Amino acid sequence: MTRWVGIAALLGAALWAPSALADGNGKCNPTPNCNAAKTFCFGSLDLDPITCGVYYGCCYGDPSPPIGDGDCRNQPCGPGCPSDLCAQNPDPGGPGTFGLTQGSSAFSTDLAVGSAATGNLTVEVGADKQGRIFYSWWNLGQGGHGWREIEGQGQTNATPAVALVGRKYLFVVVKGADGYLYLNQGDVAKPFVGWQRMGFQSRLAPGAAASGKLTAVVTVDRQGKVFYNWWALGEGGRGWQELDGRPTDAAPAAALVGSYLFVVIKGLDGSLYLNQGALGKPFVGWQRMGFQTDVAPGATSAGNISVVVAKDKQGRIFYNWWPIAQGGRGWQELPRLQTNVAPAAALVGNYLFVMARGRDGKLYLNQGDVGKPFVGWK
Repeated sequence: MTRWVGIAALLGAALWAPSALADGNGKCNPTPNCNAAKTFCFGSLDLDPITCGVYYGCCYGDPSPPIGDGDCRNQPCGPGCPSDLCAQNPDPGGPGTFGLTQGSSAFSTDLAVGSAATGNLTVEVGADKQGRIFYSWWNLGQGGHGWREIEGQGQTNATPAVALVGRKYLFVVVKGADGYLYLNQGDVAKPFVGWQRMGFQSRLAPGAAASGKLTAVVTVDRQGKVFYNWWALGEGGRGWQELDGRPTDAAPAAALVGSYLFVVIKGLDGSLYLNQGALGKPFVGWQRMGFQTDVAPGATSAGNISVVVAKDKQGRIFYNWWPIAQGGRGWQELPRLQTNVAPAAALVGNYLFVMARGRDGKLYLNQGDVGKPFVGWK
């Protein structure tokens, strides 16, 4: 408690008690003070991992006691260990070094990036200018842990698709140089299993989404027809199913809420269209979303909320969102950045991360609660 008060005072944050979130055994209060906790934890970048671990657990739906100093100190950083006290780049000949970077902080791409989130963990995946595939990740409130190449020597000339299942299991789908889709998978921050062909050919990047133990991949065949496949964790794919009636010439995007799939495409007329339905059952058909674009959209979901991000024909970036069974809340601009490629998004609770490549070729991040002001592009 003394350590927590010292940090808060040093930052000039409003003092509040961790007991406002949970009792001494880590059991969440029925009405935790999440707004005050967010201000402290975001401002301190989790310098007090125990308090902010309680924040993640009580405000983002995981009632288990948080992982704190005793579990993280001098241990390799990883998902589920939201502490700046862990060893980021361990030195086998001496004590670990501390910081926020595991892989390279430098990354440059000519493509859009893919992203996904689960719990308090967010991952983004991109292909460098040589086509090699890298990923970076962060816990909510922390900085990125650097870019590291995904094992298997895969290459692509299209934006990767990403899905996170459970606490930290990552699926990455890419279009290979031969036009086939390939899948790689593994725990974040650990070695991946290698690239496996998925039995589908495309001219475009795929999309992916996950919810619970379910993962869905959406893609477009060489004639522009839209298909999807899905599986439960530990099982094989159920087979490719067509969503007929509307062709596209851009990569599709997907959001999964339970077993209910939303698919968003850019029609040949430049309008965004939405289709939706339960996995393995008939979908409702394509419906226009009232937005014009010249590139692919992005999509994400968490809980019962789905979000679509898109750029207009002038390069401005917008998003729309809705709870399941409700209509969209309207397109809202994220100003002061323009892009020529598709933006990507990841949703943690109702907190939205939007990634975009600026016209200067650099990657930028914006974030905020859906429907409220965002922090700005950084």
